Amino acid sequence: MNVDKRKLIISLVTLIFAVVLCGTVAAATPTEAATTKTVSAYTNMTVTIYSTTDVTAKGEKLYVENSVKNLGSNTSKAFYTKYYLVPTKTLLGSKIYLGKQFFPAMLEGNYNKVVSSFTVTNNMSAGSYYVAAIIDKTQIAYSTTKTLVYPKNIDSGVTSVKTYGQYKWSTYQTGINKDVISYAQFYNPNIGHMMKQKTVIAKYIGTGGYTLYMYIEPKLTGHSNWWNGMGIKMTALQYYWILFRPNMVESGPFE
Repeated sequence: MNVDKRKLIISLVTLIFAVVLCGTVAAATPTEAATTKTVSAYTNMTVTIYSTTDVTAKGEKLYVENSVKNLGSNTSKAFYTKYYLVPTKTLLGSKIYLGKQFFPAMLEGNYNKVVSSFTVTNNMSAGSYYVAAIIDKTQIAYSTTKTLVYPKNIDSGVTSVKTYGQYKWSTYQTGINKDVISYAQFYNPNIGHMMKQKTVIAKYIGTGGYTLYMYIEPKLTGHSNWWNGMGIKMTALQYYWILFRPNMVESGPFE
């Protein structure tokens, strides 16, 4: 049998080109499909912040109650939401990274509500900050109120007192002069709900002196209690440990 060698060579080249072409198309298809899924996984996800810790300190915990919801028509992929402290409600300026929260895949229309816990970095300035939660550049939420971040937490505890039952407090040093402020929470039977009390233990007045100055927010009795300690050479921290804390543990909030 006579074989036309030229036709045979052309047929073999055509077959090889067809195999290579098919292989190229097959390899491209999964990449394109994966890209489409990745984009659709986050486009319809939304994040909401309900509340944050009112007061904390560098090196201490900060809690964020928040949720994400799938507004799309498909099941989302698992993903992380990142959290930052920001001085204003924008990401264009300075921001301090807190950490991230994992969220598993969610069916369309479902939401996942969690309390996220983060440790505030020591490498930051004390001050007042919003919390920002970020899924991507189009899905960002900010806390409605700011969190106070103090330089140092010097004391915290829980005790039971006669009038108010359980009484919780945390005490912080503030600013370059190391003033002391204490925050407490307790149930007030006179008005029938939980209250938060802020007490300035001592204020620096210059020339080495401090004033012991106590006031309540919100005020329980309609007036502020304060005692002027000018001239007494005692630091704010000494005032706290020697005079204020023993009375607070025994009697609860100042009225």
